[in-house]
Amino acid sequence: MASATKANPRSAPQGELGADLIALPAWSAFGLGLRGFSVDREDVAELRWPASVRTFAHMRNDTQLSGLYRAGTLPVRRYVWGIDANGADPKVVDNVCRDFNLPTMDEAWQAFLTGKSGPVPRARNRFSWDKHSTDAQRAIYNGHYYFELHGAIVDDGLWHPEDASPRSPWTIAFIEAAPNGDLVAIKQMIGLNTPELAAERLIAYVFDQEPGDWTGRSAYRSCYREWLLKDRLLRVDAINHEKAGGILLNEAPKDATPDQIEALSKLAQNARVGGGGAVPAGTTPVFIRGTGSDVIGSINRHDESMAREFLAMFMALGTSSSGGNRALAGSFLDWFALAQEATAIWQRDTFQQQAIDRYVEWNFGDQDYVPLLAFKRPEDANPLDLLAAGVTTGANAGEPGAVGVQDTNGEVVPVAAVRFGRGGWSLVPQIVVDGDLAETVRGEHAAFEAWAGRAPRSSRRTPSAAANGRSGGRHSDPAAAAAPDTIPLPDRPLRREPTEQEIQAQADFKTIDSQWSTQTGSLVDAWKTVRAGQIASLVQQITDADGDLAALAAIAAAPEGADLIATHLHTMASLGAGQAVNEAKKQGVVAASTPALDDLNAELTARAAALEQLLASSISSAAATKAVQLSGGKVTAADVADDVRAYLNGLSDAWLHDQMGGALSAAQNGGRLAAMEHNGASRYYASELLDENTCDPCAEEDGTEFATADEAAAAYPAGGYYDCQGGPRCRGTIVAVYDEASST
Repeated sequence: MASATKANPRSAPQGELGADLIALPAWSAFGLGLRGFSVDREDVAELRWPASVRTFAHMRNDTQLSGLYRAGTLPVRRYVWGIDANGADPKVVDNVCRDFNLPTMDEAWQAFLTGKSGPVPRARNRFSWDKHSTDAQRAIYNGHYYFELHGAIVDDGLWHPEDASPRSPWTIAFIEAAPNGDLVAIKQMIGLNTPELAAERLIAYVFDQEPGDWTGRSAYRSCYREWLLKDRLLRVDAINHEKAGGILLNEAPKDATPDQIEALSKLAQNARVGGGGAVPAGTTPVFIRGTGSDVIGSINRHDESMAREFLAMFMALGTSSSGGNRALAGSFLDWFALAQEATAIWQRDTFQQQAIDRYVEWNFGDQDYVPLLAFKRPEDANPLDLLAAGVTTGANAGEPGAVGVQDTNGEVVPVAAVRFGRGGWSLVPQIVVDGDLAETVRGEHAAFEAWAGRAPRSSRRTPSAAANGRSGGRHSDPAAAAAPDTIPLPDRPLRREPTEQEIQAQADFKTIDSQWSTQTGSLVDAWKTVRAGQIASLVQQITDADGDLAALAAIAAAPEGADLIATHLHTMASLGAGQAVNEAKKQGVVAASTPALDDLNAELTARAAALEQLLASSISSAAATKAVQLSGGKVTAADVADDVRAYLNGLSDAWLHDQMGGALSAAQNGGRLAAMEHNGASRYYASELLDENTCDPCAEEDGTEFATADEAAAAYPAGGYYDCQGGPRCRGTIVAVYDEASST
C-alpha cells in the first residue's frame, strides 16, 4: 500500500526568475535616451511605435476603415452597463456605484426594460462610463490608450476618484516595462519636467497585447497593405477620369517638323475631360485605353479584405459585383455580434482590474468578494426579465382580449413582448384570446392585433398586381375542379390548417417534409466525417503554432466535402421533381413527366462548392477564436490544442443543420418548380404551412399567387422566402394548380 505524501508548500516554485522581454534597451522617441526594454518586432518603419500613431491616424480617415471601427464599437456603447454586487459588502458596492457613477446591474437592466429610471445624478465633474468607454475604444486602432486615474481623500477618510483622464498616444514619449513584462511607467512629452506616471496611476487599454508589449497591436495593422494599395488605386482612378480613362497620342504628319511634333505632344499631355484643341492636317489622334485593369474592382477587393479583419464581411454584401445573400448576412452578423461582445469583455476586464479592484483595495483593503463591472446586450432580454420588470398589458389573464405568456408556475401572465433583436421587440409566442390559449401570434386574431396596437392583417396587406407586380391577390380562389377535403400532412404540430389552394394542388406535405428531414439528417451525419478531418487539421496547426498568436489567428481548415453536398442536393432535386409530378397526376394531368434537371443540378453543384467554403470558414474561425482566447501565460500549445478539440467536438449541430437544410430546401423547391413548369401549371401559390416558427414577412407572403414559375422562383430563390428573417431555416415551398385544359 502506497504511503501518503505530506503537504510541502515549500517545494512549489517561488518568485520569478525568467523574463518575458527581449533584454535589448530601446531608444525612446524624441531624444530622451535609453529607457525600458524593446519588444517591437515590426518590420515596416511606418508601423513602429511611435510612428505607428501617426500612420494609424491617417488610416482612420479612410471611409471603409472608419466605418468598420464605428460598426464594431458603437453597438458596445448601446449595451446596458452596471455594477454586479457579486456578494461584496453592500457598503463597498454603494461606494463603487457612487464614485464611478454607475447603477447596479439590476437597476440598469430594469430601467432598460421599462424605459424608466430613477433620479440621474449630475454629470458635471463626475466619472462618465460612456465617455470613458468611447475613449478607451480608441485603443482598437491605436493599439493602446492610457488613462490617469486620479482623485482625492475627503472627510470620510476614503479616496474618491475624480476622473480617469485620457493620456493620448500622441503625447507619450516612452513606455517603460519591467523585464518580466509588467508595466512600470509612461512619460509624456509635454515639458522638460513632466513627471512619470507610474503604473498604479494608469488604466492601460492595450489591444491584442502580446506579453510585455504595452503598445499593443492595432486592428488596422492587418489592413495596412490593403489601405496603402487602395490609396494608390484611388489616385489612379482620379487620373483616369481626368484623362477620360486613357492616354492620347497624336501621330504627326510625315513632313512634321520637330517643333510641330513637340506641340502635338504637349497638346496630348494637357488633354483632359471637357478640353479640346486643333491639330494640323494629316495628324491622326490615337486614344489608348488600358483594358486589363479594373481599378474600382481592385478597390472593392481591398475594402472586402479589410472587412474580414473586423469580421464585418456583411458590409460587402449587396455593395459589390458578388451581390448578397440574406441568409449569409445573418450568419455574418452573428459572428460580428460575437466580435463586438469580445470587445466589451476586453474593456470590462481592463477597467475591473485596473480601476475597480484598485479602488476597493485602497479604500477597504483585502476583500473576499469585489463588485464587478458587468454588461448585458439588449438582445439578451427574455420573457422572465420582462415579467420581473412588471412589463404587462394591465389586463387580467383569461379575460377577453388579454394577452400573456406562461410563467415558471404555469400561470398565464400578461406581457407585452419577449425579445429585443435586430428587428426590435418581438411579440409574445403565445396569446390568450377570449380565454383560450392560441397557437401563434402571427396576426390571425383581431383581438390580439388590436391589443398590440396593430391593424388586423387583412387591412395591412392585400397583394395585387398593382401593389406587388404579381398577378392575383392573396388566397385567390381558382376556378378549378373539386378536390378532396384533406391532403397528407406531417405527424407534428402545424402552424395552420391547409388552405383551399393547397388542397386543390394535392400537395403531399407529409412526403415533402419526410424526404427533406431524411436527406438533411443523412447529410449532417455524413458531414461529421469531413468535420472530423478538419478538426484534426486545425488541432495540428494549433500545436505547430506553439503559442504564436498571429499564427493561431490564421489557422484554417481546407474546404472539402463539396461532392458529398452536391450528391445530396441532386438527390433532393430529383425527389422534389417527383413530388410535383405526383401532385400533377392527382389533379388529373395523366401525362405528367419528370423534366431533365441538368441546369438545376449545375446550379446546385455551385451551391455545394459555396457551402463547402462557408463551412470550412466557420469551423476555422471558431477554432482560431478559441485558440487565441486560451493561449498565453504558461499554457502549453498541447493543452490549447486539446481544449480546442474538445470545444469543437462539443459544438451543437444546430447551425450545421440549418445550413444543410437550407441548401436542401433550395434543391427540393428547385426540382418542384422545374416539374411544375415542365407540366404546364397554371397558377403557383406560396405555402408556409411547414414552417415551425414563421416570421412576419413569411406570414405575409403565405398564400400569395404567382402567374409564372419565374415569379415564384424570384420569391423563393434559394429554398425559403426571399425576405425570411430565419434565413436557411425557412421551410416555405410552392404548390401549383393545373387548369382542366392541362389534363389529358
